[in-house]
Amino acid sequence: MVSKMISLKPVIEVPYGALEIEFAWEIVALPQGCFLPLSDQLALSEIGFVVAILMDYNHVATLADVLNAEALLLPGGIGVFKDDQPHIMPGCCCGLESWREWEEFAETERSPWCGHDPEAILRKSEGRVSIEQKLYNETRHAELALSDYIEELKAVEKSLQGFVFSLEAWVSAVGFSEPGMLATKFNECFDIKARW
Repeated sequence: MVSKMISLKPVIEVPYGALEIEFAWEIVALPQGCFLPLSDQLALSEIGFVVAILMDYNHVATLADVLNAEALLLPGGIGVFKDDQPHIMPGCCCGLESWREWEEFAETERSPWCGHDPEAILRKSEGRVSIEQKLYNETRHAELALSDYIEELKAVEKSLQGFVFSLEAWVSAVGFSEPGMLATKFNECFDIKARW
């Protein structure tokens, strides 16, 4: 049996139902409930969609309001992929803002919050990390060496940093007057500053 490649990626969940805010930029159409990995490879319409979800989820009407928000949340978190296909995704109520809990798990062994319905649990034993998620009709597993787990978290951090770089370019493209400030706000609220 061929072993499948496990990778971790920062993802946001596409909400069910229409977005309630108005926006003046192009967004991509994605299926409800799917997950969009964040990186510097997103098209402008995908970045615009992420920003629209950010504004809708946080009940802010303008990009300027985003800058004034005390905190920002985004539905999603860290997704587990097998051979680059979604395998274990964040459950309900999980947010990208808590992704660093996966990093803390490497030291504390306290499983990060991965949402509920379905819930995922992380365990560490003998230098390996196992991830299990019980779905309605099956249980999904993934396992990787602790050293590989840490490398994957470094890749998550790098992907988020790449997304912020692309976000700044997108903000300039839509004509917002303070592109650097929006990128800085995203960095602060989602704890993206390099630690590794």
